[in-house]
Amino acid sequence: MFTHIAPGGSFAANVAHEEYSYKIEVEEVEVWGCGVDNARDEQKRAWEWERREAERRQNVRVREDLEFDRALLEMAGIIGGNRSGGSM
Repeated sequence: MFTHIAPGGSFAANVAHEEYSYKIEVEEVEVWGCGVDNARDEQKRAWEWERREAERRQNVRVREDLEFDRALLEMAGIIGGNRSGGSM
């Protein structure tokens, strides 16, 4: 959704004095990358690490003490609203 807020709003040179909106539907996106080969390789390694981490986290074993396990996962930043993963 593109919204023009008068006066000036989205474009400083715009002379329209009223507010209006356009609904925009994106059908295709083309993504380009700029950089050197080693940056691409580093990104591939990071993606592979993230994939392995996601698989590892899917196999977290939950014990009988659910409250303790939940607190431990929250402190690690894996679940919950505070996902900073700080230290204790």
